[in-house]
Amino acid sequence: MIPALRDVGDVRPLAWHDVSDPSLTETYDLGRLSWNPEEHDFADAHVLDATRLLVTSDQVPREGPLGHTHRLPDAPALRPLGRLPYPVPVRGDVVPLADGTWLTCDKAAPHHWPAG
Repeated sequence: MIPALRDVGDVRPLAWHDVSDPSLTETYDLGRLSWNPEEHDFADAHVLDATRLLVTSDQVPREGPLGHTHRLPDAPALRPLGRLPYPVPVRGDVVPLADGTWLTCDKAAPHHWPAG
């Protein structure tokens, strides 16, 4: 199974696709997570492990400038588990390490993050 993001009009579905079967197996409209879907641009979905994904996006919050945000949905049902709070600024780029952890970078250095 691989995760995929695409824009379909006003709907921004996160979907599981079976690589041996082109049909969708599960979908979730990420636009439901935003206070204003037009101001929220979902970029990538990464597999962290068998139970979690990491979705990267750019958003304009109600107050403040455009910023990067990362969300953690559970993998089997694509149920949103929440937004990830980072103690340092991160960019949108993510390198998943296939063990439930990932790397991000700020202006100075890479950071290694656990999902748990």
